[in-house]
Amino acid sequence: MKFFATVAILVLTIPVSSAQVPVVLVNDDNGSNNGATAYHLNTTNGTLTKLARLVTGGMGGGYGSHSRKQAVRADGHCVWIANEESNSITSFEGPTYNKTGDAGVPGMFDLFTSDIAVHPSGKLVVSGNTSTFSPQISSWVVGPHCTLRHLGEFGEFIAYDNLALTWTPDGQYLLVSDRESTSLLKLNSDGSLTWVDGVSYFGLRCGNDLECFPGQMDITDDGKVVIVANEGEDSVFTVNLDAGLLSNPREWALAGGPSSGALWLSKQARAGNGRFYVGKELAGFATRGIATARFTEDPLQIKSVGFTEFPDPGVIGSIRTVGNLLAIAEGGNQIQTAKVNSDGSLTLGPITVDTDADGLVSLDVFPTIQ
Repeated sequence: MKFFATVAILVLTIPVSSAQVPVVLVNDDNGSNNGATAYHLNTTNGTLTKLARLVTGGMGGGYGSHSRKQAVRADGHCVWIANEESNSITSFEGPTYNKTGDAGVPGMFDLFTSDIAVHPSGKLVVSGNTSTFSPQISSWVVGPHCTLRHLGEFGEFIAYDNLALTWTPDGQYLLVSDRESTSLLKLNSDGSLTWVDGVSYFGLRCGNDLECFPGQMDITDDGKVVIVANEGEDSVFTVNLDAGLLSNPREWALAGGPSSGALWLSKQARAGNGRFYVGKELAGFATRGIATARFTEDPLQIKSVGFTEFPDPGVIGSIRTVGNLLAIAEGGNQIQTAKVNSDGSLTLGPITVDTDADGLVSLDVFPTIQ
């Protein structure tokens, strides 16, 4: 597409160390002094070493949900952090990660904080705008030094809920999950978005229970199968994507009880055959853990592998894979790591407490590793 020129891959420089060590970044979601904290991840033992805190100057929401409240360009050069109570997104530019600006739409996070997601080209960022009872997608052009320029609002969705956002690998479409549905929006050459198709989960369990919403999504490398967390139920959805159309919504049972809305595919699953992980919460957050499942793309199949219970109550907001390790954001102020064993079971590693966090649910790893 003409609008999105090819992005040159930059060499990531972390303030005090080498880019060869994965960096875990979390949105502290601090209600009074928001920011994001960066850690080096030791891939041998799962320990985290604090690098720096990126202070936004805004206010976070201070509570958990499955929303992805930050976005990181694939090479780590640009970082964007959502400030829920300030209705703004703060930009930072590597390698020093100085703050370069704030952008926002009045009231855009007033009802719910929704995802923010960067286009594969790194030239566009989208965010959910829930300022009205008919949420829309805000589109932002990435300018010099990772700053954002508001392009407009697009689409109109079912209800005033969190909007989960995921780009297709080729960058041609944006997937949006809302109450009872997943929609497909086409990216136009000027950066605007046009709704082209959607599927409803009505008739499946998510359609019959107001406490159940489509949550985080992930998609295969070929862009043909979307897996969607079924928040509040012990299952996930799959949807097929072909020639710009969505079809065949299905539900698959998983072990471990209701989902927290967090979901992530391993590198192998994205390639068509491998494990993926879903956050779980039981009995009013009294128990939490991660369900492991195996995904096969052709023929389409999902099989439950097992469930690993965590020792502390709370919300599992984000999961990322780094080789045979998981990095997990746990609502409140904890980051848990875990080793994936050969049989798919998990061995829990150390817990890192983020002392600046109030509602830590958003976590990313960069450079992008799965």
